[in-house]
Amino acid sequence: MLLTYKYRLITPRRTRRRLEALLEDQRLLYNAALEERIDCYRKTRKFIMTG
Repeated sequence: MLLTYKYRLITPRRTRRRLEALLEDQRLLYNAALEERIDCYRKTRKFIMTG
């Protein structure tokens, strides 16, 4: 069963920097949201429902 695909992107440096910045922003956002969910669970013992 195939679960992932890997694509090699060949991009100009400027585009690559912008993509890396976008991925970093998304990583930070995801980690902040995860931290918030963990903190809420520790305080209330209830899960935050995401949609």
